[in-house]
Amino acid sequence: MFGWNTETLLELFRRHLPKTYKILKFYFVSDLPPERSQGAKIKKQYYHLDNTSIDYGILEKEKDILVIPARFDWADIGHWRTVHEILRDHPDDNVVRGQHISLDSSGNLIYATSGKLIATAGLRDMVIIETADAILVCPRDKTQDVKKITELLKKRKLLKYL
Repeated sequence: MFGWNTETLLELFRRHLPKTYKILKFYFVSDLPPERSQGAKIKKQYYHLDNTSIDYGILEKEKDILVIPARFDWADIGHWRTVHEILRDHPDDNVVRGQHISLDSSGNLIYATSGKLIATAGLRDMVIIETADAILVCPRDKTQDVKKITELLKKRKLLKYL
């Protein structure tokens, strides 16, 4: 868990991740009023950001960091398999968000945002993620490969699907 104020965080980005800072400062330091389309503008800039986590890009380089020990449950949701593990009640359960009908299907993560019905028959241990402009289907044990798909999308300049 991290805690900081905006000014401090922006300064850390300026020092350690200047490419990302140049993009962030426009949105956080600018005197321009917020626009309704600002989210779309930020999304366009996303692939220009430094491709590094805050841990490696800033925290490991900074000397004035305060660490406070604490006990709490934690799961690093780095891929869809972990989402399924956290949300399920039983390993054979389907975890569903959205419209779904199942016939002899189990252990699946089904996440739909468009309102379309997803029907499964005889499907086991799969991930189906459906958004307005893309669908991901893969075995739960291959969800780490989503990073490879992301790289392919960038390489093919299909950035609107990121």
